[in-house]
Amino acid sequence: MSSSFDVIILNAGMANASLTAELAPQRKVLLLEVEDEAGRHATGRSAAMFFESYGNATVCALTRASRAFLEHPPAGFADAPLMTPRAAMFVADAQGLPRLEAMLSAPGAAPTLRRLTPAAAIERVPILRPEWLAGAALDESGCDTDVAAIHQGYLRSARRAGAQLVLGARETMLAHEAGCWVVRSRVGEFGAPVLVNSTGAWADAGSRVGPECRRSACNPSAAPRSRYPRPRGTSGAGRS
Repeated sequence: MSSSFDVIILNAGMANASLTAELAPQRKVLLLEVEDEAGRHATGRSAAMFFESYGNATVCALTRASRAFLEHPPAGFADAPLMTPRAAMFVADAQGLPRLEAMLSAPGAAPTLRRLTPAAAIERVPILRPEWLAGAALDESGCDTDVAAIHQGYLRSARRAGAQLVLGARETMLAHEAGCWVVRSRVGEFGAPVLVNSTGAWADAGSRVGPECRRSACNPSAAPRSRYPRPRGTSGAGRS
């Protein structure tokens, strides 16, 4: 197997599998995964819901832009439908009602989202407590998504376009030498001028770098970080 590439992408989860599939027709791409199988962590635990009404304006816009692909993927991408219809109901008590109203009245609110009276919501979901429920909304445009089929479809597309997938790349070390990124691991040494370090669950291991690269630009431990108040009732004893 070649050790020289145009792009090396660390982590073979959903986002990086799709990135590899998009880049592979124009670039020589290596998709490097530390586990023995792709998609074991966040991708494998995805909630797998598709709703144009969920999230902030940017998330909703991205969701809307994804619908056409997921409903009509390219030929050979998957052997079964990627989405199955499923409605979602949003409920709120008196305290949460302003947030529900804000979601319904937002400028970018999904046209598929409609208001329900508490009585109509309880008719659909009888276990709701009338004394708690203050408002509800229904989105019937949602779907379950087949995460495994989508993930495998992207990996299949990437390989067809010439990308290489390497699994079990443990003990990863990064270095930047003579204008090129070098990735050393148990399964071999690979180089490319472009490195996508999106390692998710193994970010700590993926961020290990050689002495020549220990700067805040490529060493997350040296970069500025945000601090948040400790939750009430918790103690920092024993933590560093």
